[in-house]
Amino acid sequence: MVGRGACRQQAQDQARDREHVRLERAGRRQGVTELERAPAGQHHPRGSQDGDLCDRGPRQTNNVTPVPDVSRFVFRWAIGVGKLKANPIEHLPKRGKEVVRDRTLARVEKDGAINGREIALLWRACEIEAYPLGDIVKLLLLTCCRESEIAGLRWDQVRGDELWLDTDDTKNGTFHIVPLSAPAKAILDGVKRIKSCPFVFTVTGTGPYTSWSLGKARLAKEMRRLAIEADDSAPLPEWRIHDLRRTGATLLEGLGVPILVTEALLNHKGTKKGVARIYQRHEYQAEKRAAANLLGAEIERIVHGGKLLPIRRAA
Repeated sequence: MVGRGACRQQAQDQARDREHVRLERAGRRQGVTELERAPAGQHHPRGSQDGDLCDRGPRQTNNVTPVPDVSRFVFRWAIGVGKLKANPIEHLPKRGKEVVRDRTLARVEKDGAINGREIALLWRACEIEAYPLGDIVKLLLLTCCRESEIAGLRWDQVRGDELWLDTDDTKNGTFHIVPLSAPAKAILDGVKRIKSCPFVFTVTGTGPYTSWSLGKARLAKEMRRLAIEADDSAPLPEWRIHDLRRTGATLLEGLGVPILVTEALLNHKGTKKGVARIYQRHEYQAEKRAAANLLGAEIERIVHGGKLLPIRRAA
């Protein structure tokens, strides 16, 4: 689930991409010599009214179809050889530089130790926030699931100490079994089921949790308040809900969990390539459970000072 602002941005990106495709197809139909630069706003439905689209600067654009740079190159070449008088797409907005997010709430110190200060602050803020958002964020930390998988979790997906996410419930369309550590299961066991509501976490009593923007802002504000009360003057950089998956992966890496097991727990396609991806179908269920238990114990250690449990690797 995403906020309204993100949905609006995605809709604008998709509309712009569709317009670029339309222009390229028009160019192939008309022939490059027939294309001319149109008045501002004719090619793009919002034209100069949204000229600031060019100036947004770096933004995360991993899931947006890129504007082909080769098109600009071809049109510049056509102008240079006299086949075209003007570049018909010169005024269209360019994509900002792609930003690969590396934000994590588990900071790795120079000596390799994990600093879990932000995790502890977030956990305490979640305890104050309580149901539903507080429990959702805790589960995101403990399971490394995507926000939509937990916010939209249904009771029929909870199978004892596992979550069964069907192909329609995962981003990559792959059936995924999520092992629940003891603290994760305790959170779900403490959720009171609402009659006739299929969703574990809800505000309306009929649909899944969707109030990400306001809820996340409350958590960030509470974290700052808790830090001030503890005379902690260190900065708290901006973070996103999706950064919790990266935080869990960082903790697992620091605890020595193999990357293939971490990727299996994250339900990523993984580092397997070619023949290995086709023929090596092992799903690491036992290893995933051991990693989930280790992650749960580490988070408890960070938050409550519990003891760290060693991982038991499958034979």
